[in-house]
Parts: sequence; C-alpha cells; structure tokens
Amino acid sequence: MRTFTPGEDDAAWLAVNAAAFAHHPEQGSLTQRDLDDRKAEPWFDPKGFFLAERAGEIVGFHWTKVHAEERLGEVYVVGIPAGRPGRRPSAKALTATGLRHLAAEACPPRCCTSTPTTPRRSRSTSASGSPPTRWT
Repeated sequence: MRTFTPGEDDAAWLAVNAAAFAHHPEQGSLTQRDLDDRKAEPWFDPKGFFLAERAGEIVGFHWTKVHAEERLGEVYVVGIPAGRPGRRPSAKALTATGLRHLAAEACPPRCCTSTPTTPRRSRSTSASGSPPTRWT
C-alpha cells in the first residue's frame, strides 16, 4: 500500500477507476480534466489517497477527504475493479487504512451513512456486497 503521486499515477489510477466503476456513469467516466479539478480542490491531499499494488500494478484504491473547517473526515471513494482471482486487494484493508489516516488527521468518524452507488453484487463494492460507506 502506498499513497498517490500526482502526475505519475494519474493515468493508471484513471484506468483502475474506470474499471472499478464501469457501471457507474459519473464515477466510471472520470477524465484527466476531472481528476485535475479534484486535485485543485482545497481538500485534496495525496497523503489521504491510498493505492493498493501488486507487482507494480494498481489493483485498488481508497481516496479520503478532510474537510478542515468542519474537522470532518470522509471516505470519498473505495474502488476495486473486478479482475483476476487472487489479485484483488481487501476492501476492508483499504478502508481501514483510510480511516486510520482520518483519525490521525484529528477527524474521528462521527456517523456512518451508506450511499448505494453500485449494484449489490458488483465487484466494486466490498467483498460482502455492501455499498460504499461515507464517514462524516
């Protein structure tokens, strides 16, 4: 597990994101311009953008947001594309890494809400089939 490097990881991350969210019209169609727009936001911090790798290939990610004024941490997006058996990282491990980061940033989770954005049986949801979760 490592953090995102702006400029170096953009293309590979966009490909993984597109694969993980192929069924989601908004998230799955992000472009370089969309990513650049997000990187320009005040909440963007590559230290909170985690990449799981296997053999130098990005196989999943967890992108967090910190809303500094409100001292709120957010699980922005967790993505794991469907793929070869044994090559998928654990959604639980990716999520736990991001939550530890948010806690270290003095943004302990206050409540948890699920926002279904994917079909329950999609490979971009957790292994249990649960929808993405947002901590605020």
